[in-house]
Amino acid sequence: NNVAWTPDGKIVFVSNEGGMADIWLADPDGTNRKQLTSNGAMNFSPVVTKDGRFVVFNSIRENQRNIWRMNIDGSNPVPLTSGLSDGFPSLSPDSRWVVYTAYDGVRSALWRVSIDGGAPVQITDHIATASTVSPDGRWIAFTYTESSDLFAPANRLAIIPFEGGSDIKVFNIATSGTVLTLPQWAPDGKSVHYTVNLNNASNVWSQPVDGGPPAQVTDFKDLF
Repeated sequence: NNVAWTPDGKIVFVSNEGGMADIWLADPDGTNRKQLTSNGAMNFSPVVTKDGRFVVFNSIRENQRNIWRMNIDGSNPVPLTSGLSDGFPSLSPDSRWVVYTAYDGVRSALWRVSIDGGAPVQITDHIATASTVSPDGRWIAFTYTESSDLFAPANRLAIIPFEGGSDIKVFNIATSGTVLTLPQWAPDGKSVHYTVNLNNASNVWSQPVDGGPPAQVTDFKDLF
């Protein structure tokens, strides 16, 4: 979750070549590299709004992990959340909302906040790990664990309305060994892709939202 595309085909990514995890921008071939953050903090998990105006990202400062927003050129960084540990930002396709996971010291749940800032709103009190907003903006898919240990690897994928509410659909997913399972909607909105790490290799799987068994998309033999 440390790489994202801009609408004009550039890559936003994370590099620690400056001594800290910072966010950079580059052309697809790696040229025209530009460092976007240099604040002495750990900056990661960038996502880019569909209108190309903002990069939304995680930043750890003073032992708190929060969601920040900055202009696509790295200027005007603004904090959007102030919780104990807010992570895994995902954007609505209209570029108006940031959906994220907030951990309050007891459990984690999904919240959303306006791209312009303001008071966050809780979407659901269901335990959640990482989320992704559907291409049409109607649904949110998120991973979670059914284990009593909230930090156990995710083994479920749920889909709920963007406005929140009860789970509409829940799917079993393979439990990853050491790499966090991250979901991502397919561009056509008909399936949700997610990562699975098994036998020291990580691969992408796809779960049709209409049901049926998941399908393995990649077949890497090593950990990527």
